Amino acid sequence: DVMFRQTMSEPQHHQPRVAAMPSQPFVVHTFDTYRWLPTLPEYSLALSALRSPADATKVGKFVFENDRKRALASRLLQIHMLRSSFGGIGDGEFPDLSVARTPYGKPHLLMDDAARTALERVGASDWTLNASHHGRYVVGACAADTVVGLDVTTDGLAANPRAEETMTQFLEMFKDMFSREEWADVKGRGSDAGKYREFARRW
Repeated sequence: DVMFRQTMSEPQHHQPRVAAMPSQPFVVHTFDTYRWLPTLPEYSLALSALRSPADATKVGKFVFENDRKRALASRLLQIHMLRSSFGGIGDGEFPDLSVARTPYGKPHLLMDDAARTALERVGASDWTLNASHHGRYVVGACAADTVVGLDVTTDGLAANPRAEETMTQFLEMFKDMFSREEWADVKGRGSDAGKYREFARRW
């Protein structure tokens, strides 16, 4: 909890303004991993907060420190969002709420006795969440009785961690993800910075 209080922005309550989106409000949290500079004991403590050994193993497989921090912060943020949504993580009212994952890896509230009690308290039948990370930021969102999803992309060449690649090589990996018109817009930008900015916007 201290980790997030020190480095996370105030949760932002959003009312969707796009007609295709659900009418229920949702909450967005942002976490700046560049401001989190844990000592080894602090990192070990944060890693131990993951209830799933599989999650801890996945975090440990990342070679670079920034990748490990983003992966760990994403998983901890999901736990934090759940527990803070139902009375706050500090008071320990619902300490047993856990995050499970669909076969496709999407996180969701593990539906057990603790979850059913928490949902009944707030008058909801389900609570969904999602998280995304890129560059320095981890962003999470959660909402009651609706599906929430998000994706974050850092706008800037510094977000590309593979310094040995050219921008052309980097972009080519994603070519099949875009339509012909979208790809033409990405490749049509004059500079590498312009190409990446257009790629990030469309991604």
